[in-house]
Amino acid sequence: MAKGPNNLKNVQTRKIQPKLRMYCNADTNVNRIRAEYSSSISMKPGFNPDAHPIIRQVQTRNMAFSELSDTLELKDIEEAPKDVLTNIFVKLDSDSRRIKIPGETGRRGNLVSATVPLSQMKKLSEEQGVSYIEMGERLTPPNPIISPTTDTPLVPSRPQFGPEELHTAEKKVLIGIIDCQGFDFSHPDFRDSSGGTRFYKIWDQGGDARPGPTGSHDTHVASLAAGNSGIRPIFYIAGV
Repeated sequence: MAKGPNNLKNVQTRKIQPKLRMYCNADTNVNRIRAEYSSSISMKPGFNPDAHPIIRQVQTRNMAFSELSDTLELKDIEEAPKDVLTNIFVKLDSDSRRIKIPGETGRRGNLVSATVPLSQMKKLSEEQGVSYIEMGERLTPPNPIISPTTDTPLVPSRPQFGPEELHTAEKKVLIGIIDCQGFDFSHPDFRDSSGGTRFYKIWDQGGDARPGPTGSHDTHVASLAAGNSGIRPIFYIAGV
């Protein structure tokens, strides 16, 4: 843990997510281990792993209680690591939407996504127009359990919700779907009568630090909600 005068533990601010502050208050070696298990941080391109060796479990040994130190030694870290990148969301004040955010990858209204080194977090939090900073967390695709027994298949039927005459403004509806894989916007299930896609917008929040996601869960969910065989086949779709 850091105890230097410039680390984020000593900054009197609520702008930074607690978990993100914890990452900033650790050195490169600790965050390198975290990067192996967390999709929220990664090592900067060109990082030399030999400079920060990791002790693996096979290298450890049992220790007697008498060998343990009575006190916890704290490292004096003057600033957060420069070689550790993190994907963040920055919320801006309503009257500060023109503020430039380093490493910006996307912007919608007063919400900005960016990939920045941990060392820039303190300076970013001191920007007057910045309201809050939090890490981008990974969404995990579901892993359904398939029953070993065979059940009686359901009779396919088109789902309906309420009388059709009450849905008078359906063509003006935009449905938003947030998921963690990818949208196949050119799939025939999303084509309208003229052959065009009903996907209005797609916002890819993935950064360049890690490979893009694979899979079809997003397409599956969008098809259930607004596919040509789904609940409302004339909705327009926005995917995130």
